[in-house]
Amino acid sequence: MISRRNFLSSAALLSAGVLMAPSAFAYNKRYIGLQLYTVREAMAKDPAGTLAQLAKIGYNSVEGATYTGTQMFYGMTPKAFAAVLKQNGLIMPSAHYMLGEAQMNGAPTKGTILHEWTAPWTTRPRPA
Repeated sequence: MISRRNFLSSAALLSAGVLMAPSAFAYNKRYIGLQLYTVREAMAKDPAGTLAQLAKIGYNSVEGATYTGTQMFYGMTPKAFAAVLKQNGLIMPSAHYMLGEAQMNGAPTKGTILHEWTAPWTTRPRPA
């Protein structure tokens, strides 16, 4: 448990830091984001075109919604998907992933976080 003295000391130190170097604590980049689940039907038909349209109307951040352990993002490899995002000036700081608690046909859903998940940015399987 944090004591009142520790809290006040920490708050004073942080305040002094902000006063001495405000630019170190400033956040000057605004992200306007959209969950791709919102445009899931358009992403299913034309992911590259949909991402281009989103960037054109002012979005600069997206949240993925369909990664299911297939090693593909909207039908693209991670590298190809990252290239499309970069080409359109978009970032994807977060995404939805299947946990794997639900079962398919009575068996664990493979490729999910809990069952034989391999992160798309590595070739190593998740440790048991």
